[in-house]
Amino acid sequence: MAHLHRSPNPPSTSSEVMLAINFNSTEAVDAMVTTAAKHGGIADINPLQDLGFMYSRHLADPDGHVWEMFWMDVAAMTAG
Repeated sequence: MAHLHRSPNPPSTSSEVMLAINFNSTEAVDAMVTTAAKHGGIADINPLQDLGFMYSRHLADPDGHVWEMFWMDVAAMTAG
């Protein structure tokens, strides 16, 4: 596998950045996390959050990067 940089990945106790991806439904969030975990990711490295207007799950990819998959109902959030 080719490496694009020489600096090491951060230790597993920290992360350099968290990337967030918005999905159209909670089911789509769950499907993405499940699929990514089947292919080498680590699902739910942080607790699942369900705030009613927002739902999110976290995944660490094989390189240790943290991804947040989330769904948010903007209308419900702004109404509250």
